[in-house]
Amino acid sequence: MSSRLLIGMMSGTSADGVDAALVRISGVGLEMRAELSDFAARPFPEALRRQIQTVRSDGLACLRDLAGLTRAITEQYALCVGQFGSRDGVAAIAAHGQTLFHDPPLTMQVFDPALLAHSCGVDVISDFRRADCAVGGQGAPLVPFADYVLFRSDDEDRVIVNIGGISNVTLLPRGRTVDDVSGFDTGPGNCLSDWILDGVDQGGARAMAGRPLGDSVDAFLAGEFIQRRAPKSTDGPTMLRAFAATTSSTASIEDRLATSAEIVARCILRQTPDRSTLIVAGGGVHNEAIMSRLHADRCVMLTDAFGVPAQAREAMAFAILGAATLDRVPANLPRVTGATRKVVLGTVTPS
Repeated sequence: MSSRLLIGMMSGTSADGVDAALVRISGVGLEMRAELSDFAARPFPEALRRQIQTVRSDGLACLRDLAGLTRAITEQYALCVGQFGSRDGVAAIAAHGQTLFHDPPLTMQVFDPALLAHSCGVDVISDFRRADCAVGGQGAPLVPFADYVLFRSDDEDRVIVNIGGISNVTLLPRGRTVDDVSGFDTGPGNCLSDWILDGVDQGGARAMAGRPLGDSVDAFLAGEFIQRRAPKSTDGPTMLRAFAATTSSTASIEDRLATSAEIVARCILRQTPDRSTLIVAGGGVHNEAIMSRLHADRCVMLTDAFGVPAQAREAMAFAILGAATLDRVPANLPRVTGATRKVVLGTVTPS
């Protein structure tokens, strides 16, 4: 099969904006090869970010507001695609949508694929999680299939770590098949610091100025989700409730941020093999408080070293998942999600 272009799109649990990766893909299924051709990112307007966070935290929205929110998110997706200019030759846009709720088997990612397809003049692949949930899976994480395509090795075990709003890992044993891949959410990522500040701790500077509250860290790590065995996935509001229940709101902001960074790092470290090299992507790579804690315990690399920019990894993953959908190749991994069988993910909306 000749190569084709797909646009992968992801707006994560941090709800800070949307990333888009223009990816050239050759081959089919696990023999795919993917190369990043271009990348675009678009921050959400502050009012939209706050509206998304309010719905996620409160779990409440009137129907008109929910419909308007869906349209507003879609318009931001379309504007992000517009940063690429011409869409000539693009086979499809594979878009995850904005998660509003995730408690398997219930999950909700919103945007309007018909509006995006009409706005961009390109077929849209969406709704990736539901097919996995329909066969008993968690609907997440889904990127381990793409990680196998991008990062597998015959010579070394690899641990791919994403630190977004939620943190998750993919464990790639050397020289093994995709059925030997494992992966799961480790716990919180940037959702904690974003909530504490109602914004971004740029570079983790304020967390670096504080001291972790050891009792709070220990209490969080003793929580049910962290102790649970995989398959497992979670969502921001669940992690925020756990943090609020274990960390004093009277502590200084800097100490609470330091505590959150320690929790993120410790959740990753305790759920990955000792002495493993961590290959890290996601917005958390810019948080020095998290990254310095990981560096203190492990060898840490960025996915950039493998030709996958840290900010683009998840968007690239959805381009790969979208290609699998077009080829009718199952892309969920039952060992990862807990599904009873492999299924083709996603729904195609023609332009």
